[in-house]
Amino acid sequence: MSADPHTLADRDASGFAGGLAGGLALALVAAGWTALRFAMTRQFQPASWQALVDLRAPLPFGHRVLVPLLSRPFVDAGAPVAATFAVSEFLATIVLLFALRGLFVRFVPPRAAVLGALGFLGVLAFPLLLAHRWPIFYPWDAWALVATVLGLWAIVSERFALATVVVAIGATNRETVIVLPIVAVLLHLDDDAKRARALAWAGLMLVAFVTARAVVAAIVPGARGAALQTWVEGELRVLHNLRWLAAPERALQWLGSIAFAPLLWLAGRPRIPRAIARLEWIAIAGVTALLVVANVYEPRVYGELLAFTWVGAWIGIWRWAEGGPREPVPTGWRGRADRFGWLAVAFASVLALALFVRVSSSQS
Repeated sequence: MSADPHTLADRDASGFAGGLAGGLALALVAAGWTALRFAMTRQFQPASWQALVDLRAPLPFGHRVLVPLLSRPFVDAGAPVAATFAVSEFLATIVLLFALRGLFVRFVPPRAAVLGALGFLGVLAFPLLLAHRWPIFYPWDAWALVATVLGLWAIVSERFALATVVVAIGATNRETVIVLPIVAVLLHLDDDAKRARALAWAGLMLVAFVTARAVVAAIVPGARGAALQTWVEGELRVLHNLRWLAAPERALQWLGSIAFAPLLWLAGRPRIPRAIARLEWIAIAGVTALLVVANVYEPRVYGELLAFTWVGAWIGIWRWAEGGPREPVPTGWRGRADRFGWLAVAFASVLALALFVRVSSSQS
């Protein structure tokens, strides 16, 4: 068996701080983050917190039922909705930090893994705490981040059954877990045997996703509204978003609102493991898709993509700080895919966006 690459001095940092003091510190961090989330955000009245718990919110909010259903018994027993959602946010924050630390420790020393996990809260402060046009608190946002990171950890660890469970449960919380089957394939492109297994499990994950969404639709059969809201203020949302971004100061505002994540990624990119680096394909396609269905000036929608970005960026930046070598690029089709895959995805995304605008405009 090969020696552990991490030093003995790092091995005592297997937890966040260890012991009672470490547990209390972690609880205080999660509690402080939760307090800030509630202080800096507000309800979205058309889908108020009570409406969510009562399962009478319009779509797409009405089909994000996991936290509302789990909160409902406590609300029915007399607990305030805000208090139940605060407890949910607190627990989700703790689980998120542990999941991030468990993922990071596969690539960097344990102490660096702890710092990377805690550092993600600093990244999230930009989209989730600043006073944007729509500083809204939704109870599913934190658990969507948990599903993203936990699913990524399971896929990296080749625990595909767990990843499938994460997809099934996460699909009742928010639709964005649909990317995890794609992640499963992208992260195992390099090995023929693993690729075949990942493809098979990705198919099962898609089945789990569709089944879970069907169950949600059955639970809330009369939810009103459209699942995808592609129009806003009488025009296509994508054109509305692009017009907003056309002003240079707003483009810079958008970059700042997502914690300058593209710059962090580029800084770490040469030392990001090749498989993890392919997450940039999902980030590019995801941002394009969000231009169609979300408000570009509501940066909380980028949470899951920021999780992917931060995971790769932190690994690469830490390895740079340690003086680690650049990642070698393989030859053949895998090398070309790793070098130019992002460009192909960007080109395909722009074409798909243009086609969507053309078809939607002709039908209006």
